Amino acid sequence: MPTADPNHVISINVTQFPQNLLIPGIDNSVSFQVSNQSTKEEHFKFVFEGENLEIDVKPVEFLEEVLFKPGETKAIKLNLNPTNSGFGKLTVNAYWMRIVEYIVNVQKIREKIPLSKINQILKKKQFLPSIKDDGFDVKNFVITSSKSEVKKIEKQITEISTSTNEAQNNNKSANKSKREIEEKTKILAKSYLSIGEFYKALENSLKLTNEKEKTELYYNLIRANATLNLESTLQAIRDLNDINKKNLIINNIAVDYVKIDPEQVNKILSLIEDDPIKQNAVLEVISVSLEKNASLALKFAELIKDDIVKIKVLYNLAKNLHSNNQSQPILSIINQIIQTSLSSNRIDLSDQNFKNPNYEYFKDAVCILAELDSPAAADKLIQGLSLEELKNKVAKDLYNEIYKMVEEKKTKVEPIGEFSQFYLLNMYTSQITNEVKEFSLIGGNASNNILMGNYNYNIALISLFSFNFSIFPIIDRVYSELSYNSKKSFAYYIFPSISEHNQDELKIIQATLKRFFKPESIRNRVTIYNLDFIPYLGKPSVILSSITEDVSGIQSRIVKTFGDRVDVMVDNDLFKGGKSVENLSSIFYGNNFNIVNMVLSYEFINDYEIFKTFIQSIM
Repeated sequence: MPTADPNHVISINVTQFPQNLLIPGIDNSVSFQVSNQSTKEEHFKFVFEGENLEIDVKPVEFLEEVLFKPGETKAIKLNLNPTNSGFGKLTVNAYWMRIVEYIVNVQKIREKIPLSKINQILKKKQFLPSIKDDGFDVKNFVITSSKSEVKKIEKQITEISTSTNEAQNNNKSANKSKREIEEKTKILAKSYLSIGEFYKALENSLKLTNEKEKTELYYNLIRANATLNLESTLQAIRDLNDINKKNLIINNIAVDYVKIDPEQVNKILSLIEDDPIKQNAVLEVISVSLEKNASLALKFAELIKDDIVKIKVLYNLAKNLHSNNQSQPILSIINQIIQTSLSSNRIDLSDQNFKNPNYEYFKDAVCILAELDSPAAADKLIQGLSLEELKNKVAKDLYNEIYKMVEEKKTKVEPIGEFSQFYLLNMYTSQITNEVKEFSLIGGNASNNILMGNYNYNIALISLFSFNFSIFPIIDRVYSELSYNSKKSFAYYIFPSISEHNQDELKIIQATLKRFFKPESIRNRVTIYNLDFIPYLGKPSVILSSITEDVSGIQSRIVKTFGDRVDVMVDNDLFKGGKSVENLSSIFYGNNFNIVNMVLSYEFINDYEIFKTFIQSIM
């Protein structure tokens, strides 16, 4: 039976191996002792394969990778269950799971971006209109006045008008009076406004003869009245027929109310029915709101319906907050920009292969997120993108801001084959009689060719005696080698008697010889060697005898092979016949069988090559 030499990392020794014929239902154990030869912990993986065999591995830890401490020894026990008659093959492979360290460049997320980009990004984000002071001051239209003063001004205008009519021939004087009436009328309109007579104020403004001054005063009175009584003002605005003027005055009032009462702004803007005009009004409101506070501006930004415009405005708000060193509100705005970019039906970030302003806005927002929150937050956002192309594009464009390459030590396991060995075993799974079971339990064994009913042999070695050692390994080794490497083979049957062939043992021998060999089926000429061994004689020695035929031919073949290296004797006195021969003769009878007693000295057991050559010489 072949064995394997231990190597420098692992040592495997067979401590138990079945010498008997394997049959189902009994303990067919194979045991190994495994030692870690290394000075450090090592992992080993064992693979057990069976051909015509079921294998039960104990302990079960050996079904997985096993850790061995330095110098540690562990035992493995395999219980073999044959599944077919003939031969079984047990293969044992052991792998050293060598841990190898190596360095790889690994992409990691940065703790923070290496260089601030927020100034560079926000510097170019200017989308809100610049609101210039139009010079309107409500104090110029709401003056200190009373009803008596209003009556006084009305009387003055009447007097001037009367005197003007009486002096119509004097053009110079008439023009002066006309200018004076115009000025008094303006004051009168403002006075009415001041005492709460809004519509009388408007009526008087319409008395002006200069169309430009008339229009300007009319709308300024409406604008001024909005600061006094918003509801009446809004009603007056609803009655206006000139849409352009109507939208303009609403816009102006909304801007004024940002400073007076921001809660009313949305109500004012709702009077504008044209979306583009309303959007421009909202932008002006936001611009003015920024002067007050960003939160107010952000609230008005919610009124913007156009997502692209909204993103631009949000950038303006972020810019304003950044200039005032307010980072936390910026994060909320940046997240709003990102979500608007991803959810809007109007925005296609991948348009023109990502070469479009909307993608730039989105990418810049992610960059600011990485700076103000963390690169990890930006990475989480990127990894959550559903569009794979967008994910890859943003990660590539912002690689230096979010990621870095670091050298990292890693380990991998390299399985290295340290032990590989197969073992052939003889098995029998046909009807298991009591005799077959007892044959196996006593240590009996037989070659797999007779177990499978193959008659490709012309000699059979039958040993019916027990020794202080097992003769099975050397006989089976020769059998296996000759079976695989030559056309000739032989059969063997081993029964290590422990009760000197009493009736029970004879019954086992007769029953198993008949079952395994099936003598009635053998048609070729077979020499049955009744094999026995005797202690050392100082030189390999063979003693032959036969009760039926001349053995000189066998003697000649042995001498021809070995010459004087082996002593060959024919002894038909002491070694002829015997009880075992009588039993064999009762089974192997007829002209097809020749039974020969053959005794070998122990020298053959200790020299495999001589034993193999000897078997070949008698085949």
